[in-house]
Amino acid sequence: MKAIKLTSIFALTSLAAAISTTSIAAEPVFSGTVSTEYVINDGSADELSYFGSYEDNSEIEFNIDTDIIHFEVELGNDEDIEIEESYITLGALTIGDVDGSIADNAFDVGAQLVEADFENIDGLDATDWAVIYKVSKKLNIALEFEEDYDGVGFAVAYKDKFGDLGVEIAGGKYSGNNDSDSDPEKEHEIFTFGLTYQAGPAKLFLAYLTGSELVSGSTVDKTYLTLGTTIKAGDFIIGLNHNQDLDNEATNETLSNVEAYVEYALPYEGVSVYATALSGNLDKDSTAESDFSLVGIKAEF
Repeated sequence: MKAIKLTSIFALTSLAAAISTTSIAAEPVFSGTVSTEYVINDGSADELSYFGSYEDNSEIEFNIDTDIIHFEVELGNDEDIEIEESYITLGALTIGDVDGSIADNAFDVGAQLVEADFENIDGLDATDWAVIYKVSKKLNIALEFEEDYDGVGFAVAYKDKFGDLGVEIAGGKYSGNNDSDSDPEKEHEIFTFGLTYQAGPAKLFLAYLTGSELVSGSTVDKTYLTLGTTIKAGDFIIGLNHNQDLDNEATNETLSNVEAYVEYALPYEGVSVYATALSGNLDKDSTAESDFSLVGIKAEF
């Protein structure tokens, strides 16, 4: 992921215009999301007022797709444009920045809600550039690389569907060196497993991840489990997610949280409001108490 300092959103518009006039194999398809959020409780030690505290979580995600090119950028309130993904697909071959490893694909079936993502998994998903070969609709294999490191990783991802049951399995390993970096050696290995089951309007999911990462010369084991459901009822989407850190070496105990989520589609095309509340002792990027709630609105285009 790259960050480019810009002073105006007009740079994003210019970028889109430039790409749209470039000779490519198919007419580009533009899509994106604009969102803003109000934090009611941020889980900090200081008690917040009844009305909470406003945090400028506004952002714009912008996607460009053709048969060959995929480009995704995110513009946040810090006026930085982050290139989330930028890759080229030629038949069964994909080359470029795919925003992480395919080795955690199976765990992503559980990343359904707003705040449930485990940020501390990042060390197991450190690669950012890959050559992916689509063996079939069900199987992908990849060579993966991390910026500024000389190593190469290998990953595989498989998914299949049996009626209403979806199954995903993925895993990989990476090792690299950079003698000029403060952390000159990086290694990680990861295995993920995911299940989804569609029961009428309810989608049930279970995801499991286990792996290890080399941190300052020491191997750190990581194991996570997330399970839950999302239910579509008319214009509403209701979700419930339970997350567990099963191998926390800092506390030697199981940490967990629960998140509830509701989203309502407004009578305007692509516009919805949502709210989420998370409670427990597993914060998404620390071991602190993680009581957290927010409300937001988003528009897709």
